[in-house]
Amino acid sequence: MNVVEIAVRFTVAWLAVGLGLFVAAGSFRELRPAVAVHGSARRGRAWRPLYAVPFLLALALLGVGVVEAMRAVPW
Repeated sequence: MNVVEIAVRFTVAWLAVGLGLFVAAGSFRELRPAVAVHGSARRGRAWRPLYAVPFLLALALLGVGVVEAMRAVPW
């Protein structure tokens, strides 16, 4: 691997980590809201367990990104 390929692979891996963190944070925020929602305001919201799917996928993307970042750097 040359220097450019290493840099590109490392950058793509850390972009995957950032995307995973972004999606996981949004899903986690919807799973556990800071303010309790009561009554009629809660009726219009989506079904909460559906937010677990993107949260788990984001954690998987985060893990793959970290592993690939470690593999990209020639220690």
